[in-house]
Amino acid sequence: MMINVEQFISDVGGRKLLIELTGLTKGRISQWAIENHIPRAWSLYFLEKYPLECAANGVGTDSKIGEQVNA
Repeated sequence: MMINVEQFISDVGGRKLLIELTGLTKGRISQWAIENHIPRAWSLYFLEKYPLECAANGVGTDSKIGEQVNA
């Protein structure tokens, strides 16, 4: 299943809730949506907190989650 970060954000309550929950900036959450990518550490956290929403949107199942690109 392909990850759908924008839908995941919506399903868990929106950007404002994620900003409050994570302490991250609006820009960082927006970057996740634009890049359709959630860093591995946050993916693991969300898998624990929102298992149904993660399953429905492919969060934590995409092998590219958290991969680092060597420069």
